[in-house]
Amino acid sequence: MSVGVLKGCLCLCYAVEGAKFETWLMEKYGVKESWRMAFSIDIKSYCGWSPQDKHRPIGFNSCGDMWLIADSISQSSSQCLVSFSPETGVFRHIDIG
Repeated sequence: MSVGVLKGCLCLCYAVEGAKFETWLMEKYGVKESWRMAFSIDIKSYCGWSPQDKHRPIGFNSCGDMWLIADSISQSSSQCLVSFSPETGVFRHIDIG
């Protein structure tokens, strides 16, 4: 589970059975009834990731895209940075040189 801030709200991101991430927002801080699901990501839809792969959310950019660290597809025992746009449903690798 990861805790962060998305759109000025407290958020929780966690992996769910079936290789899916859910992101929840607390729209009114301290009000448990204000939790709502912001988005859900089917990790298997991106390059065949499986529940055994190492992937975890590390934060959000100012546009609301989630950044994840994931096992590298091209190099074994290496990791890469990936972003996911909940707005478009698109994953992309972030080249960090």
